[in-house]
Amino acid sequence: FSSQLILCHKYDVCGKRSHTYGTVLVDLKKNQPIAILEDREAETLAKWLKEHPGVEIVSRDRSKTYEKAVLQGAPNVIQVADRFHILQNLAEAMEREFAVYLNILREVEKLHTGSSVSAENKTEIVAVPSASNQTKKDLSKAIQRRERRVFIHQQVWNLRRQGLSGRAIAEKLAISYSSVFRYLRHPEFIECKGRSDRGCSKLDPYKDYISQQWNQKCYETKKIFEELKKQGYSGSYDTVARYTRRLRQATGMELRQRIIDKALPQVVEPLKCSLTPRKATGLVMQKISRLDANDQQLIKLLKSRSSELSEAIELTQDFTTIVRQRNPEKLDAWLERAINSNISPLQSFALRLQGDYACVKAAVTFSVSNGPVEGQINRLKMLKRQMYGRAGIDLLSRRFLIKM
Repeated sequence: FSSQLILCHKYDVCGKRSHTYGTVLVDLKKNQPIAILEDREAETLAKWLKEHPGVEIVSRDRSKTYEKAVLQGAPNVIQVADRFHILQNLAEAMEREFAVYLNILREVEKLHTGSSVSAENKTEIVAVPSASNQTKKDLSKAIQRRERRVFIHQQVWNLRRQGLSGRAIAEKLAISYSSVFRYLRHPEFIECKGRSDRGCSKLDPYKDYISQQWNQKCYETKKIFEELKKQGYSGSYDTVARYTRRLRQATGMELRQRIIDKALPQVVEPLKCSLTPRKATGLVMQKISRLDANDQQLIKLLKSRSSELSEAIELTQDFTTIVRQRNPEKLDAWLERAINSNISPLQSFALRLQGDYACVKAAVTFSVSNGPVEGQINRLKMLKRQMYGRAGIDLLSRRFLIKM
């Protein structure tokens, strides 16, 4: 095998009760697997490295087990952290930060939602109103549930300040230990994220067509429904009827009102903006060159609502630039900024990077990454599933290590 580049990557074998993990070693220079280890213990990998001297660079994920193994088996080797896993850790930190500002995300969502078309002539244009499926009774229940969660959060932290353990708090408040742990992760109350598919409907791909037909004075819901079925719509008639009622509401028409030679405003579907912590994180971590005008406006609105959130967004964008452009000379200054900030998730992220400093510094210096190995992992899984229940690790290793 090549003595220059080697990759450590774990794979899993599903057993009867749980997952059993092993380790794959791949020569990144030749893109060729060189060994399969039966487990992911540090001693096993360290032993293999001692038996195969001459390795100079090891690319790995940020597992402490692999770090320990390389230090034991080949202490002079350069360890390189995988950049994908570093950015994944940053995304998790930013998602926790955005979860604190759910109210701001919803406020920006409302501000950014508007008409996607502007009139170039004197024709009046109106936006379709948003659907409101929540009744007053449902809204009242939702408010009561939120008040209860806020009260429990306060009680958990009050008992924590009195010195009670997590299990003692769970027993005293008659809630699960996992709920106590979730509340203790954030001193401030975190709003519920809600469903990621909120507002989505089978009718969404056809709304532009419905608006077009409506603007051409086709106001018969049944006729529109029949046309949609020909185009592949699989939803119900009631869904279409609810949407056409919203079109009537937008144009000022009464329910069942007949229209005879009456000029009505043109209707357009408003620009939708559904911001969840995960979507906001993906937006902020996107390459700046790939952001369109709407994305840039969203980021600008987010930064204008909170100075702390603005600082978190700037830190995230700066770090992604350092990693993608591989600028190791800027890493130290960024770590100092993040650690001295008041943003707890980014502080923790920066401290973990500092604890693995040499490996992270190598990641933003060398071009080595774990990317090429993913194809090998897919091939290994295919072989494993073909042999499930009929063979063991020995035959799997022989088939996997055959040169392609």
